[in-house]
Amino acid sequence: MQEGSIYKGFALSQSEFQKFDRQFAQYPYVIDSYFKGASPENGYTYDFPTQMDFSSNAYSGDKNEGNFKVFVECYGSDSPRPIRLIRNGKGYWKAVERSIIITVIRPPVEDVDDDL
Repeated sequence: MQEGSIYKGFALSQSEFQKFDRQFAQYPYVIDSYFKGASPENGYTYDFPTQMDFSSNAYSGDKNEGNFKVFVECYGSDSPRPIRLIRNGKGYWKAVERSIIITVIRPPVEDVDDDL
């Protein structure tokens, strides 16, 4: 387990860490794709301060029951990515299903620079 990887007794599994490492190594721009203004065409750049867009729908669940699904807009994919949240006994929301947020997105568009 990596130093600083445990917070108040909660830790990602070793396989989750390895998956994140592989995905970020292969797609270093994946996190940037969630910020408003980023796109494959602009190399996933964005302005500060940053903003992210979240939504829900009729099938997201009931917040009062402590189990809710939100969708975060991903500007490198054709649809928002789901994140399932549960509320713990202290009232804090925690992501329990989130692996799709680091999956494949469209690569940044590369300009072809030639003499023609």
